[in-house]
Amino acid sequence: VLRPVTLESSADDLVVLTFLLVLSVQGFVLQALRLAVERDPWAAWSFVSYPMSLVLQGLPERLLRSLHLVNWWSHMLTTTVFLAYVAFSKMIHPFTGLASVVFRRLQPAGRLEPVENLEEAERFGIAGLQDFTWAQLLHADACMHCGRCLEYCPTFHTGKPLRPRDLILEIAGYVADRGGIFSGELGQGMNTARFRWGSGAERELIGGVVSTEEIWDCTTCGACMEQCPVYIEHVPLIAGMRRNLVLERGEFPGELTGVFNNLERLGSPYQFRPAQRADWTKKLAQPVPEMADVAASGEEVEYLFWVGCLGSFDGRNQRTTIALTRILHAAGVRFAILGHEETCTGDPARRAGNEYLAQLLARQAVETLNAYQVKRIVTACPHCFNAIKNEFPQLGGHYEVVHHSQLISELLAQGRLRLDPDSAIARGKVTYHDPCYLGRYNRVFDEPRAAISALPGVELAEMRRNRSRSFCCGGGGGRMFMEESRGRRINQARVAEAQATGAEVLAAACPFCMTMFEDGIRGAGVEGNLRVLDIAELVAGSLVTPQEDGTTTAEGTYEPSG
Repeated sequence: VLRPVTLESSADDLVVLTFLLVLSVQGFVLQALRLAVERDPWAAWSFVSYPMSLVLQGLPERLLRSLHLVNWWSHMLTTTVFLAYVAFSKMIHPFTGLASVVFRRLQPAGRLEPVENLEEAERFGIAGLQDFTWAQLLHADACMHCGRCLEYCPTFHTGKPLRPRDLILEIAGYVADRGGIFSGELGQGMNTARFRWGSGAERELIGGVVSTEEIWDCTTCGACMEQCPVYIEHVPLIAGMRRNLVLERGEFPGELTGVFNNLERLGSPYQFRPAQRADWTKKLAQPVPEMADVAASGEEVEYLFWVGCLGSFDGRNQRTTIALTRILHAAGVRFAILGHEETCTGDPARRAGNEYLAQLLARQAVETLNAYQVKRIVTACPHCFNAIKNEFPQLGGHYEVVHHSQLISELLAQGRLRLDPDSAIARGKVTYHDPCYLGRYNRVFDEPRAAISALPGVELAEMRRNRSRSFCCGGGGGRMFMEESRGRRINQARVAEAQATGAEVLAAACPFCMTMFEDGIRGAGVEGNLRVLDIAELVAGSLVTPQEDGTTTAEGTYEPSG
């Protein structure tokens, strides 16, 4: 018998199964005693109790009636005790689970709720029982202990402290203790099917119940929420505790200090001046207009190209930015960039718990976009995509935003891009990684695959975990800026899955994933067997149009000059 690694049992399971077994036997015996006395013509339909009644028919009727009365009362007593025990066991979940499903949050999964009236707030995030919403308290009671949330969790599968199921059960025990519901009287330190008991009602939530390692190991990939059958939301709980650590206690990983400082001073996680945001355009022969110039000339564009911080400043991801620019030029799409006026969307700060900084950056971005009356936005970064689509509306920013893979797929379908059938970059096996913030959070699965499949000579090989069950690259939730010191590296685990497909190219659609996989490939020492390319690079390297700003290498990889 194979025991799933996510399966965990406790004494409560034995108690519940014993109750169910006793109740079942009592019910069958009760029916058999009745049939033995009444000789019911329909008795044969009771396929379990009827054979038992045949054995009992030889006993005196008075004895049978007495046995029936005793068994009836014992059955009723057992049922009463079992119903009383239900509230202490996982058998409460048919009720709390249904309530959790009915009252689930109907807003986009990728949206974190902001702190309202941030300037006037006296408490930030989640630090105690009073900070949970009623829905979060319901979630704590609804956990079915099934372990589905662990099946695709990157921290669980790489040996890190964070286990989403345990997180919820730890919080459930804390709520029970602090709320005086059970007050830990069932035994301090016990591990039951419903709760993780701690040291009693006086323990602190952060540090005493949930460790800081658990809080900071999360990549916010959403795999736990995607798999949970009762719609428990783990990520907002972790984000809430991060907010408290950052905004009230000033406690966070040291690597984030520089990130927060850069975001506040320079509008990006990196030490580049805003004036350098458009420096990548100097590598192109054809100019890229900026919105300020477009607005001054009275012209209009189809799309604002939101480049993002990685696409603007990171050398590797600049190649994706340039590739997408070439595609837009080749398809005749009118677009412009913000240049030095662009700033971070606030996504890394919000997921890392710095809500104040996140709102500051997001408001600045929304003000800039609204000033230019932007309607449609294209971006190559799923984190920017998610923030603009799902979180900017909280601040008055309402735009039609598309991911670059969606636009590329549309342009290919419309015949606005011509591909070279002899292009070497478009041959062989290619496997695609679904970015968490594009796929799981925003349900963009088919367009990236359509763009890859449109390339001549390409065989798309899927990894074992794909689409909504994709395995995270390890870079979300601010983790890209933090050291991964516990367990196996998540990016290397995903690289191993890509290798297992036999593909020579790992197609990415996210600058975070690109950076993590480049590092993972080097860390695994498989540079000669696997390379990572963005979808835009694959398509741009296969265009028929002349190379205006670079060359095509012998392998067909597009590389900008300079």
